[in-house]
Order: sequence, then C-alpha cells, then structure tokens
Amino acid sequence: MDLLNIDFAKLKKILNPVLLNRVMIAGVIGAWLIIFFINFHNGTFDFEEAVKNTGGLAWYLLLFVIFISLAQKLMRIFWPKFWLLAPFLPLRKWAGIFVFLVVCSHVIFKILLNSLGTDISAIISMTFSTDHAMIFGSLAFLVLLPLFLTSTQWAVKRMGFKAWKRLQRFSHLAFVLAALHVALIDFFSRGEIEAGPILLLTVYFAGYGYLWWHKLKQSKTMAH
Repeated sequence: MDLLNIDFAKLKKILNPVLLNRVMIAGVIGAWLIIFFINFHNGTFDFEEAVKNTGGLAWYLLLFVIFISLAQKLMRIFWPKFWLLAPFLPLRKWAGIFVFLVVCSHVIFKILLNSLGTDISAIISMTFSTDHAMIFGSLAFLVLLPLFLTSTQWAVKRMGFKAWKRLQRFSHLAFVLAALHVALIDFFSRGEIEAGPILLLTVYFAGYGYLWWHKLKQSKTMAH
C-alpha cells in the first residue's frame, strides 16, 4: 500500500474512539464466548483449557492498557505530531474493566477445576499458594478490585479526578504482579521461567525509566 495515498481524513473517521470502543467490547465478549463454547467436549467442560484461555485473554488486555499508555508517552517525545495512538487511549477504560471481569471467570474456572466448591479455607489456601504462582495472580486481582469498583463516572466525581487518577496508577502494580504470575507459572513445580513476561517487564521498566530520566533532564534544564 502506498502510504502517500492514504486518506488521513477517512482514517481519522475510522479510528473514532466511540466506534473503536464498540468494536473492542464486541470483540472481547465474542472472544470470551468462543472460549466458553470451544471448551465443551462431549457434554463435559474442559476447565483446565478454560483457565488457560481466560488467563491469556486477561493478560493481553492488561498489556494493551499498560503499553498503549507507554507508547503514547514515548511518541510525544520522539514524534509529537504522531496521532495514530491517541484514538486508542479511551479504550483503556473498557479494557481495564474487562481485565477484571475476565479474571473473575479465570478464578471461577480454576476453583471448579480443583473441585473446591464453596470450601472457603481451601480456596484461600489455593489462592495464596505457590502452585502456578497463584499468589502473584491473587495479589494482582486484589489490586484490580478497587480499580474496577471505581471505574464509573460517579466514582470519579466522588473521589475527585486527581485522587481517582492516583488510584488508577495502581494498574501498573497489577501488571507487574500479573507478569510475575505468568512468568513463574511453572517455576515452583518444574523450575521453568517464561521468557515473554520477563522481556515485557524489561521493556516496561526501560520505557518508564527513560520517561523519568527525560522528565528529570527537562526540569534541570528549566532550572538553569
């Protein structure tokens, strides 16, 4: 495709945040329904695969929330006129909401997989165990809970935008904990570490480290 012949006016209309939100909501709901139905086999439900699938879906949604913000901040420094990422930023709200909802189904499938039923003590024991690095996933879930509960406009008005914004920054902590959960999922049983999440953590800390350094450099320049 010839980049010089792109109709940017049409592209901006296509990348309308309202339309993108609808597409994303439909896409996530569709993906979850596919996960649910493909795991039915001969009248039985494959909870193990459902746990893996929902965990993967929640993980990719969380990656979108975290890295779209990082990419936009970096582009403001290196290419201030670049606008293609901006229409995707409003999608973070619904993506974050779906992260929590998908994780809820992930947890439910895990409980059903282990046949724990309503045994609260067994559920708590599993939740904070090193089995599949559950403790990191559970801590990420606890961090996501207040973010989900304050995802409404009513919560923003009650808390005030600044306080609400500070709370939402805890999504970064949820990402780090989730990355450890995914990276160490087989570590405590087989001694294996997933390289992908470690690489993503490296990119994350390098990116935000650069942003911190750039901000510090600017403040020193302004001081002089």
